[in-house]
Amino acid sequence: MPSNKLQELPLLIRALIIRYRLQFQCTYVEISMKLGVNHITARKLYTRVLEDSGGTEDLIEMLQHLEDRARLGAPSIIKLGE
Repeated sequence: MPSNKLQELPLLIRALIIRYRLQFQCTYVEISMKLGVNHITARKLYTRVLEDSGGTEDLIEMLQHLEDRARLGAPSIIKLGE
């Protein structure tokens, strides 16, 4: 079953999603079939990397933004009864 989580995608698969989209103009469904990832996950990754690279569709620039975004802090915890 295709992965639905960006965090679970290996770096190589992330790079291939970007390359297939940029250099071969593959649709997200085609990418999904080639790599075994969910097409929505592929679209989300591409969109995030494009945004992080300043909107430039340059392969080298986009590949520099494949890592997960850093978290801004620990998730807030709500204690019951407070």
